[in-house]
Amino acid sequence: MSKTLAFPKFLVSTFIENTTIRGIKKCYTTKYSALRLLWLLYLISMTVLLGYGTCDLFNEFFEYHKSYQIEKRLNDPTPFPSLTICSMSPFSARALKLWREGRIASPAEFSRQLRRGMGDFLRDGRYKEAASLFHSDKVSTYFQFINESSAKQLAYSFNDLMPFCIMRHSANGNPSVAHEEDCEFQESSSFHHPDFFFCHDLELLQPDSSYVSSLSILLSNAHQNEMLMHDFNLTESDLEDSSSEDYAFNVFNEASGFRIVLHEPGTYPLIDTQSFSVQMQTSTLIKYRPVKVEKQNYPEGECSEASQLPIIQDDDSKYLYTFDACLSSHIGQLITEKCNCTSTYHVRPLASDAQEKAPYCGFYSAEHPMDFIRRLNCVRNLNLSELTNSVSQTECPKRCSFFHYESQLSAADWFPRLWQIHWMSDISSALNAITERPVSRKAVEKLEQLLSFSQLELIATAPQVTRLHRLEKRLSKKMALVTVSRFDYTTQVNRETLQISLSALLSRLGGMGGLTLGVTVTTAFELLELLYLSSKRLLRSCGFTAKQPAAAGAGATEEADENFARALGSLPRSRQNGDFRTAANDIEDAETQLPLLILSKPLPSFYDNCPTECVR
Repeated sequence: MSKTLAFPKFLVSTFIENTTIRGIKKCYTTKYSALRLLWLLYLISMTVLLGYGTCDLFNEFFEYHKSYQIEKRLNDPTPFPSLTICSMSPFSARALKLWREGRIASPAEFSRQLRRGMGDFLRDGRYKEAASLFHSDKVSTYFQFINESSAKQLAYSFNDLMPFCIMRHSANGNPSVAHEEDCEFQESSSFHHPDFFFCHDLELLQPDSSYVSSLSILLSNAHQNEMLMHDFNLTESDLEDSSSEDYAFNVFNEASGFRIVLHEPGTYPLIDTQSFSVQMQTSTLIKYRPVKVEKQNYPEGECSEASQLPIIQDDDSKYLYTFDACLSSHIGQLITEKCNCTSTYHVRPLASDAQEKAPYCGFYSAEHPMDFIRRLNCVRNLNLSELTNSVSQTECPKRCSFFHYESQLSAADWFPRLWQIHWMSDISSALNAITERPVSRKAVEKLEQLLSFSQLELIATAPQVTRLHRLEKRLSKKMALVTVSRFDYTTQVNRETLQISLSALLSRLGGMGGLTLGVTVTTAFELLELLYLSSKRLLRSCGFTAKQPAAAGAGATEEADENFARALGSLPRSRQNGDFRTAANDIEDAETQLPLLILSKPLPSFYDNCPTECVR
């Protein structure tokens, strides 16, 4: 038993003698039991406190708690944000003609099919299924009922929604020398949305957009906008509303006006979460301030630079990466995989062969109404929160740098005079024609005629304008003016830094260790020292060291005796034969000379036979 406990005792005693941890040596060496118990309580309590504090620090480190630093950068022009515009009433003037000709199923026909399906379910006692069909009689379900090309024919085009636009431009950011000119957009892109059919994304030309201080857009979903701008020969039938008789959706889809989103140029707009509603017959001012978010010193994998991130694909359109668009795309793919249908409320990448066969989740077929119910139930039963968490943590990294916009919206009543809009549009068209073709004499004459004050005074009383006055009230109810303006050329920069970086974590761990047990980096080296000593002892106990010859000790003793005798013999003979009183002095002299004799003579046999540990 003693041999079994010898090695553990050696480890404990060696560690206690060499450690710098507070309290251990006190607990081991103190003579009093009360003090020993006191130091034992100290060790236990400090160990618990150190363990809890260390776990808390690591949890805080891996949760990436942030601190924010806000900086205002003066005179820092940034690109003008992109605008996405949607009409709340999705059907254009072409819709009524297409419905009446039977080329596209009308909303009224769709509603009749739903009601017939409701009747069938009620007769079969399937009341929940009948209720599902009742709540599906709305614009978003009708969008999924027809194909996408038909939806595009029914929706407003870019020219329908925006008949006129001007921007206030300053080459050096000085408002005193700013001038107004026609808007110059890049090729506008459109994307689907089941509530608005198709929305239009407007992005200014990049070289000029940084010094555009404001943008004023005339919006209209009055039918025949081209005729409004360029032809006064309108009649009541030309302005007939396509929504007046051919669909009967519920009251939640009867709004008129526009939805507008400000977003970073080139990125996918979030209509459902970041849009403003613009009312008809109002002049709406949207003032914004660009906010740049910079995430600094983040661990690899927590955020990525824009150059390292993929492009977002939505049908045929491509967008710069954003976290929200990536999340929407992956959730849409998961819905397709789990429910075998395509979600219209999410980003849709280019469909593969399998996805092309998947219908919309809200597609209704009178021949197979239960398929519609199954798809709806499948989507409703998905745990969207769980899907979002799994995708956000594994598939969609966040950007290290991006813009968003702090906006304020205000509105005032606005009553446009249509003859003024017509004259302004003609002037703008003539100026553009001269700019593009300076040698055109016809364009110059037309512009001179429009700019003459005599003609300007006659515009309001011209016969064609008089005819337009009869329709002015109806047309103005379908129009709105939207001005998007910067607060100034100041950019707000929000820097996000981690509260606990790696160096701060080590510093706080050191402080926690010093406050409790005095644990430092030295403790790690003490453990290495203990490991080394224990390994040496194990090797020696297992017989891996050189064995000592049995006669080595005896030979050394005999040689020592001979040396002592030789030293004694070198004394004067009178002292060898002296009395007892001088014996002690003689022995003392011999002991004094013995070391000198030993040192004067090498002892190879003694050191050769002695183990290395013995020599040390």
